[in-house]
Amino acid sequence: IRDRSPSRGLGDVYKRQTVYGLAAVGKLAVPALIETLDDPDWWIRAAACSSLGCIGQAANSAVPHLLKALNDDSEWVGRNAADALGYAGYTSQVVEAALIKAFGDKRKMSPWSLSDSPLRENAIASLAKVRPSSAAGGKLREASEDENEYIRAWALVGLSRMRKS
Repeated sequence: IRDRSPSRGLGDVYKRQTVYGLAAVGKLAVPALIETLDDPDWWIRAAACSSLGCIGQAANSAVPHLLKALNDDSEWVGRNAADALGYAGYTSQVVEAALIKAFGDKRKMSPWSLSDSPLRENAIASLAKVRPSSAAGGKLREASEDENEYIRAWALVGLSRMRKS
């Protein structure tokens, strides 16, 4: 994965499969996956975020890098970073604030995206998974009335899992 030569495009499946395969290695792969978050190809960065999410809590050293990836120009990198943060199990005001900010992202998604709000959906789902503080209650209540059914459902889960600050 350290090969920085020009990509062969989306057809460069070997590199992408290698990144996904690193998830099976677990915690030992986290440093390589963190390095891969700087790859010039968005689909490799997105795969790295996804793999870090699959590793889960053992990848919590990647949290600062996933927070940065939330703001990636690629919708897929951002959405996968938001998802991975929910599985890292790292609860902090910084993570919570970043997920709330990502939930507010209203960028237009590409026409081939799986949803009209994938980053928002994953951000609110991850906020629910990390057991939000009561400070997130207002945003979760707002999200519980969103027009998107997945956002509404995850907001209700988040409200039910809220911890005392």
